Amino acid sequence: MTETGPVLWEVPQQRAFAWRGRDAQGQRVKGERLATGAASLRWSLAEAGIEVDEVRPAGRGFGLDSRFNFRLGRQTAARARDHVLFMRQLATLLRAGVPLLQALGVTEASQASPDLRRVIVQLRHQLEGGQTLSVAMQAYPRHFEALTCRMIAAGELSGALDVMCDRAAGYQERMLNLRDKVRTALFYPAMVLLMALMLTLALLLFVIPSFARLYADAGALLPWPTRVVLAISDGLMAYGPWLLLLLLGIGGGVARFGSRWPALRATLDRFVVHIPLLGGLITKAALARWAGTFAALFAAGVPLRQTLEAAGGAAGHTIYAEATASLQADVTAGQMVSAALARARVFPPMMVQMAAVGEESGSLDGLMAKVADYYEQELAEAVARLSNLIEPVLMVVLGLLIGGVVIAMYLPVFRMGSVL
Repeated sequence: MTETGPVLWEVPQQRAFAWRGRDAQGQRVKGERLATGAASLRWSLAEAGIEVDEVRPAGRGFGLDSRFNFRLGRQTAARARDHVLFMRQLATLLRAGVPLLQALGVTEASQASPDLRRVIVQLRHQLEGGQTLSVAMQAYPRHFEALTCRMIAAGELSGALDVMCDRAAGYQERMLNLRDKVRTALFYPAMVLLMALMLTLALLLFVIPSFARLYADAGALLPWPTRVVLAISDGLMAYGPWLLLLLLGIGGGVARFGSRWPALRATLDRFVVHIPLLGGLITKAALARWAGTFAALFAAGVPLRQTLEAAGGAAGHTIYAEATASLQADVTAGQMVSAALARARVFPPMMVQMAAVGEESGSLDGLMAKVADYYEQELAEAVARLSNLIEPVLMVVLGLLIGGVVIAMYLPVFRMGSVL
């Protein structure tokens, strides 16, 4: 007699999703379709030759285009690391000859995350019901992104599921490391500048008005730097709340409707890459993600068109997404990948040369992985250089920002002293 307990799983039901994207001819298309999840819908539409821009539950408005977000961006770092560990454990057990259902049971017992443990229970029950692992994973897009599902499907078809699980874990880990490097490089200067801005605002709102009353009572002729600072302080006192509401409204509008203005997003992306220091980091990170995604999926046996589509989305930048769309058209027309990369004119010559050698030698995936490693190393070195340069730069910025305000307010004191 078996003991029954509470039901911990539920077979996912199909829901209505709205989608929009481009067909094989580049025309904008949209519609609604039933699917078990957003990842499943994206996959089915990609199989039909549709490049999906966005998927949302039916009845909701479209938000920012998630294709260009940093991969794994919806997960916290801890949750993403849990998923990497799960895929590593599953690959090790499968390589040791443990059956898939039993391997899932072992990994379930070793998970620290209750949410992931619950998902593994659901995966086991779906496999017992006849589903394949890749199809079962598609029902949980918050835990398994479409790239992972494609790699698992390729492993099931080729009989090398353990290899694909290991490669999926390696890909996720690579993307996490890239994200951490970029965030590490940007977090410190962003926080310092934010604190400097807050301190400057505090001076303008609470300290400068006292100086203004003092100077007004004295009736002295003020230098132009002091008049500028006083005018800014008066403006913030009078219109500060309205300015804050305006900025919040603009930010909320961009976040809500930004995906409907692709030209604006493309302009911002092109502007950012020309910012000193920051532009180089973003470019290296985008190239590393592009090459790493291409290498992982092409090695897994995913068709070239879908591999390019995924690489363009994983790059996280409009320039490379648009260039990859033209790559897909050129490759579909029969061009070599290296020739298409050179024709796009946004990929560096080294990547084009490595792709050409890879096509000649039949090791395109391996050489693109080398390209990804190269740009990851370049990114790490750029982060180290930025860390050495950022402190003197920040000191100059802080001196100009806060020191300039303080000096401007004390200039009249020196003049009043000379008059007295």
